[in-house]
Amino acid sequence: TGPTDPSYLTVWPADQDQPLASSLNMVTAQTVANMVISRLSTDGRLSVFNNAGTSHVVVDVLGSFADNGPARFVALPPSRVLDTRDGTGVAAAAAVDQTPLVVKFTGAGGVPSSNVSAVLLNVTVVRPTAATFVTVYPPDGDRPLASNLNAEAGQIVPNMVLGRLAADGTVAFYNNGGSVHLVADVMGYFTR
Repeated sequence: TGPTDPSYLTVWPADQDQPLASSLNMVTAQTVANMVISRLSTDGRLSVFNNAGTSHVVVDVLGSFADNGPARFVALPPSRVLDTRDGTGVAAAAAVDQTPLVVKFTGAGGVPSSNVSAVLLNVTVVRPTAATFVTVYPPDGDRPLASNLNAEAGQIVPNMVLGRLAADGTVAFYNNGGSVHLVADVMGYFTR
């Protein structure tokens, strides 16, 4: 957030050489979110490199992967589960204000009806009426102080999001400002 120059960030395990890849791209003064999955160093650290100027960096931990455990990731062909423009996944087509939108993902888009802990989504913010951010979280807990997408008025911004499910298989989408349409395509799920 608040970069002084156009730049990119690279994230990698702290005990390895820096890769030739960007994890997030930004322009001057922009606040942009991106989901990054990275291996940790053997002592549990990450490195973050900013290519140009200075910038603040916010890191929110979404979860972790175990080397050996019963849970596994199952990839799916992308399937549209939510589109507030045409009413897909909701009672009727309507823009989302500051009331969290709760959507059921189990039993939809190839996600099983049970034994699922989280879904991998491509979430798109479509033409917000004001600068905003969207937070995706399980509605049976408190909303975290984190954003999954940031957008200026009128923009269309997608981002990959890992959404932990509530006990009833739902995920909440919170829009911080104005009104916005939301689209979510499920790309996979994690078993329990």
